Amino acid sequence: MRAKYRSMRAFEVLCAFPKGINQAALEIDCSPSNDRKPSTTQNEDAIEQIWKDRVKLNPSLFNGTKFRFDSVEQKTSSQNENYKTILRIGITDYKSFLGTNCSAHWEKLEQSNLASPLGNAAFVETKDEMVVLLKRSANVGECPHTMVMPGGHSEPEVVGIKSLEEWEIKSETIGYDNVKWKKDVAYELFDSMIREVVEETGIPKDKLLNLTCIGFSRRVQNHRPDIVFHITCDLTSEQVRQYYAAGPEHKSESTELILMHRSELIEQVIVEDAINMPGCHRGAVELYRQYLLEK
Repeated sequence: MRAKYRSMRAFEVLCAFPKGINQAALEIDCSPSNDRKPSTTQNEDAIEQIWKDRVKLNPSLFNGTKFRFDSVEQKTSSQNENYKTILRIGITDYKSFLGTNCSAHWEKLEQSNLASPLGNAAFVETKDEMVVLLKRSANVGECPHTMVMPGGHSEPEVVGIKSLEEWEIKSETIGYDNVKWKKDVAYELFDSMIREVVEETGIPKDKLLNLTCIGFSRRVQNHRPDIVFHITCDLTSEQVRQYYAAGPEHKSESTELILMHRSELIEQVIVEDAINMPGCHRGAVELYRQYLLEK
């Protein structure tokens, strides 16, 4: 059992922004060229069966669209002064994620065959330098009973893509180099992080300040990617506890709110590996460590 936990804790840092970047610094390439490529007929049929089996066990599961992570690339100018970060994403759905990344045969699939929905996670740091953590409930699709930062997914539905079928139709008319399309997607990637924190913790939106992206991490097991943020919270840790106790909108997704000093969090996760935290979030802690070194 311990070996299984350790494999779930393994992580990769895909791209680090120790000084943080804002929405304007992230160039978006969101097009069908970054979508998941079909595998064998057997593997594709398995996606549907896995979904049916999972819904039987957890009827609350919902097959929403997600942004599919393809790659992230950081470029510099010839003078090595101006950085440009290119995020290449497509559209996938939760059913495809459970049937590829989370399937028993995920390691036999090529990277291009994996759904790899881009999750998000945020270090919400209070006035007294405490970081907000949540213990996941049994009522979640993956990694139940683990400790995580608030997070979830950006929603393509917000930019008008409700299903893979709709994406296939609209992809014929969307100009992928269109400035508005790129800005709308980038805005959702950032704004959804605030939304997730509010829904999972109950912290009011106006108390969440200075949202900045600090990098991308990935859990080695299942190749689960996350975009990682830092948020300054204009509350004390005790005030955060009170908001959570009052009952956030998505209270069923967690069983407990934990507040840990940022230095202790890094020690417990990176140095001692003493917390049952999935690798995508452990990778996020490593990004947070690098970010704090630059502050």
